[in-house]
Amino acid sequence: MPTKAILQRSTCTQGAPTMLPRRLISSTWLGSRRLWPEPWWPYPSPAAFGINNDDGDGKMEISCNGEGALFVVAQADDLTADDVKKFKPPPELRRLFVPLVEPSSIMLAVQVTFLKYGGVALGTAVHHVAVDALSAFHFFQTWSAFSKHGNRPTVELSCHDRTLLRARSPPAVHPNALSMFYPKHILSNPSRPLAIQVFTISNDWIASLKHLCGGGTSTFCVVSALSCGSAHALRVDSHLILKHT
Repeated sequence: MPTKAILQRSTCTQGAPTMLPRRLISSTWLGSRRLWPEPWWPYPSPAAFGINNDDGDGKMEISCNGEGALFVVAQADDLTADDVKKFKPPPELRRLFVPLVEPSSIMLAVQVTFLKYGGVALGTAVHHVAVDALSAFHFFQTWSAFSKHGNRPTVELSCHDRTLLRARSPPAVHPNALSMFYPKHILSNPSRPLAIQVFTISNDWIASLKHLCGGGTSTFCVVSALSCGSAHALRVDSHLILKHT
């Protein structure tokens, strides 16, 4: 999940980059683990994704391997913040500010790029299996607040309890799930019966779909395309409503 943020000085004058990124680099990453915002360490850096084969279930899990996170500092003297903040920058330009993550099991990678006239670009790549967008932005808000204000709580603690989000075995859909995720669409009890079906897509099937798409396509894209194509091929009656989650 690549993300890019642009930090720009209030006036476009020659000078050193703003103090926040410099302090961010020197005081919160290169030192000991205690320099991390306390609600987060040791979660962000010393971990990677792997497959657990100890109990034979082959499930993905987070392995605290102590290798740390990928952190890159770059300099782009020929680019300003205005150049990067264009409405539709080319993909080649966007990729310059996000670190190339190898292997893909790394959970967090950060690149700080110092631009011309004191602008700074902060590019991040996080493993979307472990971190969603809200959690990622909460982490960087905590990191920024810690860099500016020191080791004291400035951002409300997040909840790391994922018990309710774990997959059920066998897969099941709760009858109240629709009203929970679409509260505005459910104004009363359904006037017609609901038919719920869980579809299992194997890894081989996903690999075949990616091959048919020519490679370089994400799992999310091929599964979404399969869902849309299948729904279109059903050619259901106009009075029926199809929803998938």
